[in-house]
Amino acid sequence: GFFTDLLATLDVRGCTQQEEKECNIGRLFGCMAIVQSGRCSVPEGWVGDKDESLNFRVVSELRRLSTKKSYLQLACHHALKQALSLVPAPLFAQHHLPSLQESFKAQPLRSMSAEALDLY
Repeated sequence: GFFTDLLATLDVRGCTQQEEKECNIGRLFGCMAIVQSGRCSVPEGWVGDKDESLNFRVVSELRRLSTKKSYLQLACHHALKQALSLVPAPLFAQHHLPSLQESFKAQPLRSMSAEALDLY
């Protein structure tokens, strides 16, 4: 699908620093476009492996990008909030909450940015 092609096309392995920056920005914009389009919404009662969910894959990529460079962080967190709002509460608790809790445990609150705290 589109998301898989996006990640493959904008692969940063073997890139120069400038190319890596451009690829990461391209990945961010691609993720934001998917979120804005509503294509990564999760229907109520959805059953399946979380790795099959476009929402979970986009959220994972946004979380990864938010840790890469400080200039990506604010836009990633904004898109994350939008993407997570497209998930019904029971599925959010099942698929997203455990990994979010792990990442918050791994990072002391005083070292988090305001955007990361807003997600928490």
